[in-house]
Amino acid sequence: AVNGAIFTDELGEFTRRREDFSQYPEPVRLFRLARALSKMAQAGQYNYSRAQKRGDLGMMYSSLAEFVQATAEVGYLLNRSYMPFYKWRIRGMEQFKRLKKLKSMLEHLMKKTADSAEIPDEIGVICAYVLEELKVQNLTKSSESFLDVQKEFVLHRMRELLKTKKMPIKEDTMDTLLKDMSENKKTLVDQIVAEEWKQFQKARNEGGEAECQHNWPTFEIMRKSQFYTWDEDVLSSYLDDLTQAARIGWNIVAEKYARMMEHTAPNQYR
Repeated sequence: AVNGAIFTDELGEFTRRREDFSQYPEPVRLFRLARALSKMAQAGQYNYSRAQKRGDLGMMYSSLAEFVQATAEVGYLLNRSYMPFYKWRIRGMEQFKRLKKLKSMLEHLMKKTADSAEIPDEIGVICAYVLEELKVQNLTKSSESFLDVQKEFVLHRMRELLKTKKMPIKEDTMDTLLKDMSENKKTLVDQIVAEEWKQFQKARNEGGEAECQHNWPTFEIMRKSQFYTWDEDVLSSYLDDLTQAARIGWNIVAEKYARMMEHTAPNQYR
């Protein structure tokens, strides 16, 4: 709809309409950008490092693939263009006017073996590069390197646009955009994270502890960044599971770590 030559358009109406489709409306762009930044943080800055420490090769590959996908989406959104089908996605980044080095940075990352000791640093460099562009576009003034934190600044900007009605947007579209940030969803996530933390403190896992196990601020950021991507029905169901288990003395978090010991502490697991 937005590519290809226009052979004739005497009234200019077709051209005008096509230009309207040339990029996302700004609130939609910001919503999608926030979601993609969160995925970059979860997959690259958090889960990849955890996988590497465990020696979980499958998780390393999966985390890197998710990170590359999310980073590419962020690149297209910051260039105000649509992301193409996966087989043209990386090549299409050659047309970027912003983040021009992003394509080569991702390609350099993808040439590494999944368990390379250099990957965490490369992920950090890529995230820092993206952060600088967020600042250039006045989407944040924060220098926080963990991109899930930057997601909140982008969402704040989106809400400002919607409230001031500077951008034309239908009411039903607004409802859709704000659905994942509803007060009910935030309440569910807050309750889940609080209950998980309570159970986490009682876990006596072998084979190494997660960095966030005794660090509430880090734990809160990490878990909320994951749960905000869930829909409310799933969140509600999981909260029910957590609370019902707690009532009968069943620590779900401790059981998860106990099962992980098959790989993290195989001698104790047996």
